Formats: sequence, structure tokens, C-alpha cells
Amino acid sequence: MNNLEQNSPPEAVRRPFRVVPAGLSLICPGLGQLAQKRYDRALWHLFLVQLIIVDAFLLFGYFFVGMKLDPQMFLPTSPADFLLLPLIFGPLFFAVPFVLLSVLDAAMWNPEKPMRFKKLSRSLTIIVLLTAFHISVAPIVTTAQDAARRMQCSGHTKQLTLAFHTYHDMHDSFPPAYTVDENGKPLHSWRVLILPYIEQKELYDKIRLDEPWDSEYNRQFHDVQIGLYQCLSSSRRNRSALRVCNIFLKNPDLFRTANCDYSVIVGEETLFSGSETVKFEDIADKSNTILVVERMVPICWMDPNNEIRFDIARMGVNKHPFGIGSEHRDGANVGFADGNVRYISKGEDIQPLLMKSAGDDVMP
Repeated sequence: MNNLEQNSPPEAVRRPFRVVPAGLSLICPGLGQLAQKRYDRALWHLFLVQLIIVDAFLLFGYFFVGMKLDPQMFLPTSPADFLLLPLIFGPLFFAVPFVLLSVLDAAMWNPEKPMRFKKLSRSLTIIVLLTAFHISVAPIVTTAQDAARRMQCSGHTKQLTLAFHTYHDMHDSFPPAYTVDENGKPLHSWRVLILPYIEQKELYDKIRLDEPWDSEYNRQFHDVQIGLYQCLSSSRRNRSALRVCNIFLKNPDLFRTANCDYSVIVGEETLFSGSETVKFEDIADKSNTILVVERMVPICWMDPNNEIRFDIARMGVNKHPFGIGSEHRDGANVGFADGNVRYISKGEDIQPLLMKSAGDDVMP
């Protein structure tokens, strides 16, 4: 009988509910453990708290800000996007049970069980490794995302160049940079003129071409979102640049209607000198003459007044806020007169490619 009593399991230790650490953990998971000098668990809780807080901000920006600005740009479009979503938003699914378990853990602690330094150091090492992994994975996924978006943007540029060619087939010339009224005032951008050739004929028929682009009637179309005129990478653009532009342009609707990331180069030596048109045979070297480019700061797709000037474009890619550029890494997509699309790096001399009189000696 004595042997049986000696080998029987001990009675469960009663753990009274402690209000103070439970309340601290309810305010912030980890504070209750920290107050009880349980540093190993406090570190784990605080590590998960920062993940949840960061992901909560990302979630707010993703759904309540990004989706409101432009839903199309914030939808997953590549395998990298789908890989990133669980990494970012995964901890949010565990937020509520994590807080509840943290409160119970702090409230029902057995004070007679000592904490060992070895356990603390092991926990700290694992947390550091997880943090390093979290930091290192983000750039890899971001790079994959940018590559996918850059390819999509290249496809948009290709479709725009094909629309120019289709317009040429129908009108025996490329569209002008803009149309003008009898007084020479710009009416409509080339982006309006090519609408029938990018499957937007219905929208084209609604626009009054004999009225200015910003007339009371035509203004209703300013915030129309046309996917082909938008680069997916511009969804991450620092839009404070738009406010800088607004100082000069005095356009109160600029931020809301900045929905186009593609332009042509306007100048006497380029393919677009304003309201004048150019024919295919007028171009000396079609494979090395720029037709359409990405721009640094987006504009309203109907705006005929803010194409990129030659003197700014000649500076190169990502050199001027009103010039050629993109949110891609170190370059921008450029469409050429022969329909070809190339990725031009920011260090490349772009001036010879801007002029329609460029000879065959210009190298790509």
C-alpha cells in the first residue's frame, strides 16, 4: 500500500487566477509575462504582436486604401503575389486566439516554476532567426512581383504600339499628340483617338470630340479606369510627387484622376510635334525611334497638355519627375515605331532614340 502511494502521481498544482498580469496581457500580449519576469514567453508574445501590428497596417492599406484607389492594381496577378499574401496576412488569422491564450497564460502562471537562462537564450535565438527570415523573404518576393508586373507593363506597351499601327492603317498616319480647335487650343489626347483600337469603341462614341477634354460634359470621363493605360507597378508609387506637380499645374483633380502611366514625346525632332501627324515612311530607323514610353508621374488619361517634352525626355530614364520613368527596377518599358518593346535602363543614352531622323547607325 505504501509503495502504491509513493508511485501515485502528485496532485495537480492549483493555479489561482491573477488579475493584474491578465489585465496587462489584455492590453498588450506579453506585458503580463514581462511583469512576472517570464522573459522567454514575453519575447515570443511581443514578437508576434509586432507581426500582427505590421500586418494590420498592411491590411488597412491593401483593402481600405489601395482597393478604393484602384481595385485592378491591387488584385493578385502573379504567383509571387499569391505567395506574398499569406506571409503578410497570415498572423492576422491568429490574432484573436493568440490574445486570449496570452491572457490565460499570464493569469494562470505557477510562480514556483523558475525560469532558466538557457531557455531564454534559445527563445531569443529562434526569434532573431525568424525575424531575419521575415526580412529576407520580403525583397525576394518583391523582386518576383516586380518582374511579373514589368512583363505585364511590357504587354501594355506592346498593345499600345499595335494600336498606333492599326490607327495608321485606318488613317494613313499615326495619331497626333493631340487634336486642336480652330484657335489651336488642344482638344483631345492621342489616348482618346486610339480608343476604338484598344476595344474601347463604346467609350469613344460617348466622348464629344468637338468639345475640349475638360468641358463640363467630357469631365465625367476623367476618372474612367482603362487598364491598358495603367502600369501595375505604379500602384506602389509615391503619390506625394503628384502634389508637387499640382503646385505647377493647378489642377485640383490631379490626385484623383492620375490614372495613366504612358505618354509620347513631344518636340520638333520627335514623332509628335503637336497636332501634326507623321507617316510610317517618314521614319528613318523604325526599330530605333521611340513611339510611346512610361512616365514617372501619372496624369489623367484624357489630358492633352502634359505629354513629355523632348528637352526633359533627353535627360534619360528616371531622371526627371515629368520625364520618362517607372517604378520598375532601374528602367522603363519603351515602345518603338516598328512595334518592338524594349526595357531601357536609367543609365542609357536615350536622346538618339527620340528623333524620327535617327539613322540605321543607331544601336539598340
